Amino acid sequence: DIGSTATQYANACFDELGADAVTLSPYLGWDGLKPFLNADKGAFILCATSNPSANEIQSIEIRRKIAQLCSKKGDWGCQSNALGLVVGATDIQALNLVRSVNKDSWILAPGVGAQGADLRQAVNAAAFSKNKPKLLIPVSRGISNAQDPTTTAKLLRDEINQALEEKEESSTLTTEKLDPTALAFVQAALEATALRFGSFTLKSGRVSPYFFNAGLLATGRQLDILFQAYAETILQSNIQFDIIFGPAYKGI
Repeated sequence: DIGSTATQYANACFDELGADAVTLSPYLGWDGLKPFLNADKGAFILCATSNPSANEIQSIEIRRKIAQLCSKKGDWGCQSNALGLVVGATDIQALNLVRSVNKDSWILAPGVGAQGADLRQAVNAAAFSKNKPKLLIPVSRGISNAQDPTTTAKLLRDEINQALEEKEESSTLTTEKLDPTALAFVQAALEATALRFGSFTLKSGRVSPYFFNAGLLATGRQLDILFQAYAETILQSNIQFDIIFGPAYKGI
């Protein structure tokens, strides 16, 4: 709500109910969020929710904007260290996008359990920020509706921890292998959602865990990074050549 009413809501949440964190809509902008930003509390801003009709309002551009605003260099994030983001684990593309744009914030990723999100895909997409785990995976119905909630909760905990360990190991190995040019290319591809992870059926009928659409690399900066990556790859291959020919394949 507006600032004065939001202040009363914040008092009710933190002072009367004793909450440690809240989820907030970014629709009103900064003055609607500011009253909730207490140094000792947390606030998770809705960015990409897990409900089926989320895409009716939440376009890629809106999600990117919210993620940018909440980063440490963003207009909101630079004023508070308490800002996290809500990004549904049911949308791996959104998780990839948000983590590529915002490498600072904690992400609250609902959708694992009753909504059917893939836990490992969510961890792979957004668990780590600058080599530190910054992903919270809430599970409610998947535990409360289970025949044995205690055992189910422990199994989920173990599965989350195992996925985090595997992701940390693979991230370390991958980062060590990538040179700065290749790393910049991958980051640009993720930011533009040109590189997506999930389950994709190709024209050949083969199911792939990723999909790459170079056509989404369309800005001057993105194309510069793409061409640098091509050039470095050609030079490092040690192929002897006099002329490079680039057919207009996408145009055909």
